[in-house]
Amino acid sequence: MRKIIRKFIVREFALGVFVKIFGIKIRMLRAPRIIFPTFISLMICEANYLPYYVVTFFLILFMLEAWIGFSWFGVGYFDIWPVKWDELDEYQKYYFGLEKWYMMTIQERNEWDDIVSKNPDWKN
Repeated sequence: MRKIIRKFIVREFALGVFVKIFGIKIRMLRAPRIIFPTFISLMICEANYLPYYVVTFFLILFMLEAWIGFSWFGVGYFDIWPVKWDELDEYQKYYFGLEKWYMMTIQERNEWDDIVSKNPDWKN
């Protein structure tokens, strides 16, 4: 069970992801994929003049998700249990290589070079 949860956390919260919006590729962090829909639902509740307890519920839910997403997974969780190379997908490996090149082994650097050569559109 612990491995399943770890895989989910790394997949959903670690490093970055490419998102296509109106045909344009945008690089962003993964956590906003969860937090942003909650924020939009809060705005819809405000716009529809829902009862205060519904709006308060969504506001508390948004604040809780923001705290968990930014504080715990962004700082605490990955500081205590760092991400390992084998847990990452291809884009996460690319992003990891940009940030932590000095920490990578020779084999990881060779794999990172292969990823960069296969995906030239990922470069800044």
